[in-house]
Amino acid sequence: MKNLSDNKLGWLFASPYLLYTLIFFLIPLVWSIYLAFTNWDMIAPNYEFVVFENFIDALQHSGVQSAFFVTFKFLAIFVPMVTLASLMVAMAVQGLPRFKGLFLIGFFLPYLASGVVSSLIVKGILSYNSPVNEFLRGTFGLDIDWLGTPFSALLVVSVIIAWKFSGYYALILTAGLESINKEIYEAAAIDGINRWQQFWKVTIPMLYPALFTTLILSVGVTFGVFTEVYQLTGGGPNYATNTWQMEIYTQAFTNLKAGYASAVALISAVVTFVGIYVFKKLLEVWGGNDMVGANKKKTLFIRYILSFSLLGIMVFPYLYMVIMSFADWSQVDRKLIPTSFTLRSYEWLFVGGEVVDPKPWLRAFFNTFIVSAVSTFLMMITGIVVAYTLAKIKFKGGKFLSNAILFQMFFPAVILLVPMFLMIQDIGLYDTYWAMIIPKALSLWAVFMYTNFFRAIPDTFIESAKLDGASTFQIMIKIAVPMSKSITTVIFLFLFMERWTELLWDMIVVRSENMLTLNVLISQMFGPYGGYPGPMYAASVLLTIPIIILFLFFAKSFKEGMQFTLK
Repeated sequence: MKNLSDNKLGWLFASPYLLYTLIFFLIPLVWSIYLAFTNWDMIAPNYEFVVFENFIDALQHSGVQSAFFVTFKFLAIFVPMVTLASLMVAMAVQGLPRFKGLFLIGFFLPYLASGVVSSLIVKGILSYNSPVNEFLRGTFGLDIDWLGTPFSALLVVSVIIAWKFSGYYALILTAGLESINKEIYEAAAIDGINRWQQFWKVTIPMLYPALFTTLILSVGVTFGVFTEVYQLTGGGPNYATNTWQMEIYTQAFTNLKAGYASAVALISAVVTFVGIYVFKKLLEVWGGNDMVGANKKKTLFIRYILSFSLLGIMVFPYLYMVIMSFADWSQVDRKLIPTSFTLRSYEWLFVGGEVVDPKPWLRAFFNTFIVSAVSTFLMMITGIVVAYTLAKIKFKGGKFLSNAILFQMFFPAVILLVPMFLMIQDIGLYDTYWAMIIPKALSLWAVFMYTNFFRAIPDTFIESAKLDGASTFQIMIKIAVPMSKSITTVIFLFLFMERWTELLWDMIVVRSENMLTLNVLISQMFGPYGGYPGPMYAASVLLTIPIIILFLFFAKSFKEGMQFTLK
């Protein structure tokens, strides 16, 4: 490799990204556009070109119209909710002299939750005979069908996802708060500005970069909601929670309208791009306004009380899940604190029950582990190689590739769903481990994160190693990778967690029972186990506890890595 020019070496090391982009982005993109102009039903060998008929039908269809309006209704509810919650967490924790890192890790735990698990917990908490509904009926005479009325169903989904993301966004906002110079607050106090004025005229304007990041991320989330809607409402009632991904999945894999679903995916891509772009511009206009101000230190007592209260809200669903998995079946979802406990739910998972045969839960756990471990390993390796190339090898086209990666990161992946499934099916990988692993072998986010880290490594280190005769590959392995230990922990945990909680793709590409992952198996059991919530909670514990243990094991390294990530 020493004799290769930088241009050849750069393109060689960037080849994993180029190959991935060709196979899992460009080909599916062209294929999706092609399908959008046909009436193919995914079964018949013949089909016709219908030109713009799919697009016209889609724009007139109530499902597509509802997906458009539901997305912006969800945005109007979710974005303010998650922003306020994460800001409250960050304001409460920031400035604590002790246990700040512990609190932030606790607040981050909901982000590890699978959408399937959180949906199951919420379904139990809001069930007709749950303590919550018993209290509302007995005290206020309110009998609320939380998932059966349009507004409350959308509100419930918004709350679930806000709970999941609040802790993650709070990490970003906390880093932003700590970057504010305390002398600004002191100067504002001298000028007689009270604490409320300091918050609006100093804290919020100075926090703008971090708020900009969290707001853009939260807007992006609103265009990709699927799991919670699929599990809890199926897009109902009356399309009230029908999202873009839900509509595309229904049309492609339930109604088998591949051409029509591809047209809907293209429409959703345009709406997503325009929506995020407009929101981004509005934020830039807000950020351009001149604002000044400050904040006094609140009492530690209030900060700790608020922090503990918020932490309790964050971890309560986990505690509820574990307690209900051990509760006597007569008390599951009926008593907040059961008086009788049993292992029956766990026994039932493996030996079956009166109406349901035993399911391969251990096999599903093994499948989930294998797929997550191998996928994460491949994403880490390809991420390091491609990122080091873009960060430290100067070659023609490097800047273009960096911009292409940023573009793909914000590209709505749902548009690629149907053609990627067809590709996996056509090459004979359907219902195999490789169908779940190969499309996830490269993470653009990992490339982006590693690239930023490697760029921060002084070039003098690289030049010194070259003078000592080290090759580019040796420098990457022996210098760059060891220096990236803390950021590697963060990337590893995020990638592993994301793959561990995957539902949509695994649900599409596997069919046989012995290939199912835990998420897919739990999702399938929502119906058959509907009258037996105890075993469902036990299965959710199997899915959730390992990822929490893994996170807590790497908590110290995670905290160190996040400090660099959020700079």
